[in-house]
Amino acid sequence: MLHDTLAREERKTILLSTHNLYEAQDMCDRIAILDRGKITACDTPDNIRHAIFEEKVFEMSFTDAIYYDEGGRLVDELEKMAGVHGVTPEIDPDGSFRGISIRVHKNMDINEVLEAAMKRGLKMRSVNTNEPTLEEAFIAITRQHKGGEAIGNWKSP
Repeated sequence: MLHDTLAREERKTILLSTHNLYEAQDMCDRIAILDRGKITACDTPDNIRHAIFEEKVFEMSFTDAIYYDEGGRLVDELEKMAGVHGVTPEIDPDGSFRGISIRVHKNMDINEVLEAAMKRGLKMRSVNTNEPTLEEAFIAITRQHKGGEAIGNWKSP
């Protein structure tokens, strides 16, 4: 009701104080994080979530792939790409190449990663990007906060 009726239909501003960061991420257009009585971050939930972390995890799962064929060559190629920080293949004991987890710089264009897998003829079952939650960002911000200074490039409220 708050979000749909008051905020959207009636265009009212709502001030919500909550410890439920999943609720805040879902409902709020702008968030201020308080730590020891000081605002340490103030921005949109997405900007807060992405500003504090330098990398994200990109995951692909495959069907009918054998690691020792094209999978191993894909891992080698990915490890050499600019912006890739780590590659972890998921291999079954029989050599089946189930998937791959790739840690990349947060601003990396993943087209190059997808093209490398497609070039090798791997059949992708799913592709996901795991991005930080607001709760993870909150924990990182409050751990970095020192002496009342704001962390990151957030605007003052």
